[in-house]
Amino acid sequence: MRDRIVDFAMSGAALDRDALVPILAGAETAAAWRAVSGGDELGFTFTRSKSDPDLARKDLGLALEAVVGLAEIEAALGDATRRLERDMDDAAFADQQALIMAKRQYHDRLASLAGNE
Repeated sequence: MRDRIVDFAMSGAALDRDALVPILAGAETAAAWRAVSGGDELGFTFTRSKSDPDLARKDLGLALEAVVGLAEIEAALGDATRRLERDMDDAAFADQQALIMAKRQYHDRLASLAGNE
């Protein structure tokens, strides 16, 4: 599904905002959307009817990159946490902390996009 959305975002076709929001709130990305929206309506340019289409496409691509990156970081963080539980060494702790910081940065990036006017 992610590849279809990315392909569509890069195609230059008009965005169907009403159809896009339920896709992005789907099972794979719902946690990330909830984290940045606080459960409220999202303010992404690609979900607003009066936003500039070029900016909406750009923001959609950036949001998708952030969500994909966040999923990868969460998987790596799970691995790092298991490694820390097993090894209990400074390197494992440092890896876990770096991934926690990266996760915060991705959440901040999504939150910034959601508040983009």
